[in-house]
Amino acid sequence: MFSSIIAMYGCDPTVTSNDSETFTETALNSVPGANPWTGTKATGEFQAMWQGCEDGHEEPPNHEEGGCEGHDGEESHSDDGLTNDIHDEVTHSGNRPARDFYVQFDAQLKRDAKGNVTFLGTNDYEGVDFSGPVTWVEHGRNSNELFFGGKITDGTVSRGCFLFSVQDNGEGKKAEADRLQYRLYGSSNTACQIPDHFPRGYPIAVYNGNLKVH
Repeated sequence: MFSSIIAMYGCDPTVTSNDSETFTETALNSVPGANPWTGTKATGEFQAMWQGCEDGHEEPPNHEEGGCEGHDGEESHSDDGLTNDIHDEVTHSGNRPARDFYVQFDAQLKRDAKGNVTFLGTNDYEGVDFSGPVTWVEHGRNSNELFFGGKITDGTVSRGCFLFSVQDNGEGKKAEADRLQYRLYGSSNTACQIPDHFPRGYPIAVYNGNLKVH
Protein backbone atom coordinates (compact mmCIF):
# COMPACT_ATOMS: atom_id res chain seq x y z
CA MET A 1 0.00 0.00 0.00
CA PHE A 2 1.14 3.52 -0.51
CA SER A 3 2.11 5.37 2.65
CA SER A 4 0.68 8.68 1.57
CA ILE A 5 -2.25 9.86 -0.46
CA ILE A 6 -1.28 10.63 -4.02
CA ALA A 7 -2.71 13.86 -5.42
CA MET A 8 -5.74 12.87 -7.41
CA TYR A 9 -6.04 15.02 -10.48
CA GLY A 10 -6.60 14.15 -14.08
CA CYS A 11 -7.42 15.21 -17.55
CA ASP A 12 -8.85 12.33 -19.50
CA PRO A 13 -11.82 13.29 -21.67
CA THR A 14 -15.34 12.26 -20.81
CA VAL A 15 -17.14 9.57 -22.75
CA THR A 16 -19.73 10.94 -25.16
CA SER A 17 -22.84 9.77 -23.39
CA ASN A 18 -25.05 10.55 -20.43
CA ASP A 19 -27.41 8.64 -18.17
CA SER A 20 -30.40 9.08 -20.48
CA GLU A 21 -28.60 8.07 -23.68
CA THR A 22 -26.80 5.00 -24.87
CA PHE A 23 -23.46 5.06 -26.65
CA THR A 24 -23.48 5.10 -30.44
CA GLU A 25 -22.98 1.54 -31.61
CA THR A 26 -19.88 2.14 -33.70
CA ALA A 27 -16.88 -0.14 -34.17
CA LEU A 28 -13.36 1.15 -33.71
CA ASN A 29 -12.84 1.82 -37.43
CA SER A 30 -11.46 5.34 -36.89
CA VAL A 31 -8.58 4.33 -34.58
CA PRO A 32 -5.19 4.61 -36.30
CA GLY A 33 -3.66 1.21 -36.98
CA ALA A 34 -6.84 -0.70 -36.19
CA ASN A 35 -6.99 -4.03 -38.04
CA PRO A 36 -9.55 -6.85 -37.80
CA TRP A 37 -8.56 -9.46 -35.22
CA THR A 38 -9.94 -12.99 -35.08
CA GLY A 39 -9.43 -13.11 -31.31
CA THR A 40 -7.96 -11.10 -28.45
CA LYS A 41 -7.69 -11.46 -24.69
CA ALA A 42 -6.64 -9.71 -21.47
CA THR A 43 -6.50 -10.94 -17.88
CA GLY A 44 -5.49 -9.35 -14.61
CA GLU A 45 -5.62 -9.38 -10.83
CA PHE A 46 -4.05 -6.40 -9.09
CA GLN A 47 -4.31 -3.29 -6.93
CA ALA A 48 -4.02 0.07 -8.65
CA MET A 49 -4.04 3.78 -7.79
CA TRP A 50 -4.64 7.03 -9.62
CA GLN A 51 -1.26 8.70 -10.14
CA GLY A 52 -1.86 11.80 -12.17
CA CYS A 53 -2.57 13.41 -15.48
CA GLU A 54 -2.01 11.73 -18.83
CA ASP A 55 -3.92 12.79 -21.90
CA GLY A 56 -3.36 12.33 -25.62
CA HIS A 57 -5.26 15.55 -26.45
CA GLU A 58 -6.23 13.97 -29.75
CA GLU A 59 -9.99 13.73 -29.43
CA PRO A 60 -12.34 15.10 -32.13
CA PRO A 61 -12.61 18.94 -32.20
CA ASN A 62 -16.17 18.91 -30.83
CA HIS A 63 -15.23 16.68 -27.91
CA GLU A 64 -15.03 18.29 -24.48
CA GLU A 65 -11.57 18.00 -22.91
CA GLY A 66 -11.17 17.60 -19.18
CA GLY A 67 -8.09 19.83 -18.88
CA CYS A 68 -4.98 19.29 -16.73
CA GLU A 69 -5.65 21.80 -13.98
CA GLY A 70 -6.65 19.60 -11.07
CA HIS A 71 -10.20 18.79 -12.19
CA ASP A 72 -11.03 15.81 -14.35
CA GLY A 73 -14.64 16.64 -15.14
CA GLU A 74 -15.98 13.79 -13.00
CA GLU A 75 -18.51 13.83 -10.23
CA SER A 76 -16.74 13.53 -6.90
CA HIS A 77 -16.79 10.50 -4.65
CA SER A 78 -19.16 10.91 -1.73
CA ASP A 79 -18.60 9.06 1.53
CA ASP A 80 -22.30 9.31 2.27
CA GLY A 81 -23.20 8.21 -1.24
CA LEU A 82 -26.72 8.30 -2.59
CA THR A 83 -29.63 6.46 -1.05
CA ASN A 84 -31.18 3.72 -3.11
CA ASP A 85 -34.87 3.98 -2.16
CA ILE A 86 -35.66 0.48 -3.41
CA HIS A 87 -32.94 -1.44 -1.61
CA ASP A 88 -32.19 1.14 1.09
CA GLU A 89 -28.45 0.77 0.64
CA VAL A 90 -25.59 3.15 -0.05
CA THR A 91 -24.58 3.75 -3.67
CA HIS A 92 -21.72 5.85 -4.99
CA SER A 93 -22.00 8.45 -7.72
CA GLY A 94 -19.50 9.54 -10.34
CA ASN A 95 -17.99 8.12 -13.48
CA ARG A 96 -14.88 7.06 -11.59
CA PRO A 97 -15.92 6.78 -7.92
CA ALA A 98 -12.76 5.06 -6.62
CA ARG A 99 -9.12 5.96 -7.23
CA ASP A 100 -7.50 3.20 -5.14
CA PHE A 101 -8.86 -0.28 -5.79
CA TYR A 102 -8.45 -4.01 -6.36
CA VAL A 103 -9.69 -5.46 -9.63
CA GLN A 104 -9.84 -8.93 -11.13
CA PHE A 105 -10.88 -9.36 -14.74
CA ASP A 106 -10.78 -11.53 -17.80
CA ALA A 107 -11.93 -10.35 -21.21
CA GLN A 108 -11.67 -12.09 -24.54
CA LEU A 109 -13.13 -12.03 -28.00
CA LYS A 110 -13.36 -14.99 -30.33
CA ARG A 111 -16.68 -15.22 -32.08
CA ASP A 112 -18.33 -13.44 -29.16
CA ALA A 113 -17.09 -11.32 -26.28
CA LYS A 114 -16.98 -12.91 -22.86
CA GLY A 115 -15.43 -12.44 -19.44
CA ASN A 116 -16.08 -10.88 -16.04
CA VAL A 117 -14.94 -7.95 -13.90
CA THR A 118 -14.83 -7.67 -10.11
CA PHE A 119 -13.91 -4.23 -8.70
CA LEU A 120 -13.41 -3.41 -5.00
CA GLY A 121 -12.44 0.03 -3.70
CA THR A 122 -9.66 0.01 -1.08
CA ASN A 123 -8.41 2.35 1.66
CA ASP A 124 -10.40 5.63 1.46
CA TYR A 125 -12.67 4.02 -1.15
CA GLU A 126 -13.65 0.90 0.75
CA GLY A 127 -17.29 0.10 0.06
CA VAL A 128 -17.19 1.17 -3.59
CA ASP A 129 -17.64 -2.02 -5.57
CA PHE A 130 -19.20 -3.50 -8.67
CA SER A 131 -19.11 -6.61 -10.81
CA GLY A 132 -20.56 -7.85 -14.05
CA PRO A 133 -20.01 -9.73 -17.31
CA VAL A 134 -17.92 -8.42 -20.21
CA THR A 135 -20.19 -7.89 -23.22
CA TRP A 136 -17.84 -6.22 -25.73
CA VAL A 137 -14.10 -6.27 -26.46
CA GLU A 138 -12.10 -4.12 -28.90
CA HIS A 139 -8.36 -4.16 -29.63
CA GLY A 140 -6.42 -1.04 -28.69
CA ARG A 141 -4.45 1.57 -30.53
CA ASN A 142 -1.28 -0.46 -29.93
CA SER A 143 -0.69 -4.19 -29.56
CA ASN A 144 -0.25 -3.92 -25.77
CA GLU A 145 -3.65 -2.26 -25.23
CA LEU A 146 -7.20 -3.58 -25.00
CA PHE A 147 -10.62 -2.00 -24.51
CA PHE A 148 -13.55 -3.86 -22.98
CA GLY A 149 -16.78 -3.21 -21.14
CA GLY A 150 -20.08 -4.60 -20.00
CA LYS A 151 -23.09 -4.43 -17.71
CA ILE A 152 -22.91 -3.83 -13.96
CA THR A 153 -25.05 -6.53 -12.37
CA ASP A 154 -24.10 -6.11 -8.71
CA GLY A 155 -22.48 -3.49 -6.49
CA THR A 156 -22.83 -0.18 -4.70
CA VAL A 157 -22.28 2.19 -7.63
CA SER A 158 -25.07 4.17 -9.26
CA ARG A 159 -24.04 3.60 -12.88
CA GLY A 160 -25.17 0.78 -15.16
CA CYS A 161 -22.18 0.08 -17.43
CA PHE A 162 -18.42 -0.16 -17.14
CA LEU A 163 -15.58 0.50 -19.59
CA PHE A 164 -11.89 -0.36 -19.14
CA SER A 165 -8.83 0.42 -21.24
CA VAL A 166 -5.70 -1.45 -20.15
CA GLN A 167 -2.04 -1.20 -21.11
CA ASP A 168 0.39 -4.08 -20.57
CA ASN A 169 3.93 -2.69 -20.22
CA GLY A 170 5.69 -6.01 -19.76
CA GLU A 171 7.41 -7.61 -16.78
CA GLY A 172 10.76 -7.36 -15.07
CA LYS A 173 12.59 -4.89 -12.85
CA LYS A 174 13.07 -2.33 -15.62
CA ALA A 175 9.51 -2.51 -16.97
CA GLU A 176 7.19 0.42 -16.48
CA ALA A 177 4.12 -0.26 -14.36
CA ASP A 178 1.08 -1.60 -16.19
CA ARG A 179 -1.54 1.11 -16.49
CA LEU A 180 -5.27 1.47 -17.03
CA GLN A 181 -8.26 3.74 -17.26
CA TYR A 182 -11.88 3.00 -16.39
CA ARG A 183 -15.25 4.68 -16.68
CA LEU A 184 -18.73 3.99 -15.35
CA TYR A 185 -21.65 5.38 -17.31
CA GLY A 186 -25.35 5.04 -18.00
CA SER A 187 -28.07 3.70 -15.75
CA SER A 188 -29.57 0.30 -15.07
CA ASN A 189 -31.70 0.78 -18.20
CA THR A 190 -28.75 1.68 -20.46
CA ALA A 191 -27.77 -0.70 -23.23
CA CYS A 192 -24.02 -1.13 -22.72
CA GLN A 193 -22.93 -0.92 -26.34
CA ILE A 194 -19.48 -0.32 -27.81
CA PRO A 195 -18.70 3.43 -27.48
CA ASP A 196 -17.87 5.55 -30.50
CA HIS A 197 -14.49 6.48 -29.02
CA PHE A 198 -12.35 5.53 -26.05
CA PRO A 199 -10.52 7.59 -23.42
CA ARG A 200 -6.86 8.39 -24.02
CA GLY A 201 -4.16 8.34 -21.37
CA TYR A 202 -3.52 5.88 -18.56
CA PRO A 203 -3.44 7.83 -15.28
CA ILE A 204 -3.95 4.74 -13.09
CA ALA A 205 -0.93 2.54 -12.30
CA VAL A 206 -0.82 -1.07 -11.10
CA TYR A 207 1.24 -1.36 -7.90
CA ASN A 208 0.51 -4.88 -6.68
CA GLY A 209 -0.21 -7.65 -9.16
CA ASN A 210 -0.19 -7.78 -12.93
CA LEU A 211 -2.29 -7.46 -16.05
CA LYS A 212 -1.63 -9.12 -19.39
CA VAL A 213 -2.79 -8.39 -22.90
CA HIS A 214 -2.45 -11.61 -24.92
